[in-house]
Amino acid sequence: VSDFVDNLQDTVEDGMNNLVKLLGGTPSEAETFEFELPEAAEWFLSKLFGGAQQGGANPIPNLATNQSGDSAIGTFMSTLLTTGEDVIGMALRAFEGLTETIAALLTNPLKPQLALIAIIETLRDVVIQFLDLIETLVQGFLDIVGAAVQQLKDLINSPINIPFISALFKLLGAGDLTILNVTTLLLAIPITVTSKLAFGKKPFQGTATPDFAALLQPAPAALSTRSLSVSQTQKSENPEAAEETSGPDLQSIKDSVRNFGIAQLALDTVSGFLTAILDATAISGKKGGSDRDSGSSQGSSSGKGSKFISFLEVVSMCVDQVSWQFSFVQFRLLADTDVNGDAAKKVEPREMAMHLYRLFPLFSDVIVLMGSSAEGTKRRMKRHEPKVTMFFTLLSFIDLIITSVYLAALPKEDGRGLAIANEIVALLPDLLSPLRLAGPKGTAALVGVDVVANAVTLGMGSKLLADTVDELQEAIQGA
Repeated sequence: VSDFVDNLQDTVEDGMNNLVKLLGGTPSEAETFEFELPEAAEWFLSKLFGGAQQGGANPIPNLATNQSGDSAIGTFMSTLLTTGEDVIGMALRAFEGLTETIAALLTNPLKPQLALIAIIETLRDVVIQFLDLIETLVQGFLDIVGAAVQQLKDLINSPINIPFISALFKLLGAGDLTILNVTTLLLAIPITVTSKLAFGKKPFQGTATPDFAALLQPAPAALSTRSLSVSQTQKSENPEAAEETSGPDLQSIKDSVRNFGIAQLALDTVSGFLTAILDATAISGKKGGSDRDSGSSQGSSSGKGSKFISFLEVVSMCVDQVSWQFSFVQFRLLADTDVNGDAAKKVEPREMAMHLYRLFPLFSDVIVLMGSSAEGTKRRMKRHEPKVTMFFTLLSFIDLIITSVYLAALPKEDGRGLAIANEIVALLPDLLSPLRLAGPKGTAALVGVDVVANAVTLGMGSKLLADTVDELQEAIQGA
């Protein structure tokens, strides 16, 4: 961000200075107008934003000076104070430029270029200071995201104590039981059972780990990532295997798509099951409020019930994060194959946009979930307070628009209608999340939508995966 903004500022400064030279003037040095709030106003705002209702609360300016002990949100509020002062400084610079322009016109009426030079230099300084302001805001927001992600990492990797299971887990040599390995263990069981029943072998058997960093690269770099990467250790231990997997291999792609597809279907099924349970426990009546702050008949907002619901919310978010990764890997593996012909080239950028956009609600969920109060039940956006839920619904409608643009570009073939139906049905639980705000009846309807959508997408997703694997098998036989 800093490098990008610095380059923009240099470009603006050089361009404006060149204009001044073309007008026959000598460019002045770019300057930034500094403005500081009166001490009393700064104290009041820092107390207002810093939570002065708490005993011993630090004012925001103090928070900004101690990065090791401050919350990212507190520091961001300090950043907002600074940007407010920058905005006033920009206004002062613009006013000064206007004054200089008028003075140039009055003193040199036959040389209007001098007034134009004053305008250009004013615009240059204001734009440069505005870019500084944008940089500060973006970096402050990224600090919040980073802090939320770090809190999530700490949460899902902290040991949890489940009688007998935690001791057994450690006895088997797997280390401490955490939310992360409980989640992956629960997912591994249905994925392994499904793979053995369907194909007679464990999933990912003989499959190397994908190079996730390379998968983000655009074509033609993706050509080398369609076959899964082989680690340096594997190359040294088995050079022949490394040679076999070093280039595009349709058989490897088919196996990988099948494995990741089965895993994603299991993940989405578990996610739908958790969504139905959690939606049923998050009732908000028409009078406002939710189980987060007003309590509910289910008792999910206090004691062990609250902790268990919060645990399930974190597990649900982890499942959706992993599901996104598996979906993205499948997309990148298939992106440059010739299975769909030239039509795939038109679809690929739209599908990439759809996948990347879906990261935004996921990271927003991390921020909201980690920012929930320690006393109440931690909730994801769709089961949070009414305003947060409505914002999530807005994000879901944007997702629907981006998805529709992608679906409109799909080639007209037999599986097109099924793919469209699968994507739309999968979005229904998110689009209809405000039903919960109508009270118990709305929540019951939403849970019904969750269950039906989960069953329907499992069936349609299985058919789509089978068709994709069959197409790859036909391509292998044709080659």
